[in-house]
Amino acid sequence: LHIQHINITSLPESFKNLTNLVNLDLYGNNLTSVPESIGDFKKLKKLNLGSNQLTSIPETIGNLSSLRSLRLDRNPIDSIPETIGNLNKLLELDLSSMELVSLPESICNLSDNCYIITYYNKLCERYHYDCIDDFDCYMFEEKYGYKYGHCQECED
Repeated sequence: LHIQHINITSLPESFKNLTNLVNLDLYGNNLTSVPESIGDFKKLKKLNLGSNQLTSIPETIGNLSSLRSLRLDRNPIDSIPETIGNLNKLLELDLSSMELVSLPESICNLSDNCYIITYYNKLCERYHYDCIDDFDCYMFEEKYGYKYGHCQECED
């Protein structure tokens, strides 16, 4: 199911009945939340929630046992749930261009084959786990766009 760039802000109540979906692409809308019922979509293999207005992801995301690709990029999310580590079939996790200030250690429970992208966030060096493939520190300057810089100082 592809529902891209139509500026929806929420999913209808009937959405919870689509539990047999294999691919769900909601890229480029204005979604502000993901329903808890997303965790019931056990057959889902690809979930693209990139470029929305999401500020959080429900814990139930960890129930998506068939998921191979999860894109959360370009959302103002500052943390992801610990249950992300339950997605043992995941091969792609895109967390780029968000507002992440921390990452759960469970992220390293993902398969060694999972490509994890975390650049353009607010992560300090403490979160550069060995399991993360693309970890770069960038500083944002409104005038010039993204510019390579140093990782933010970690607070103890």
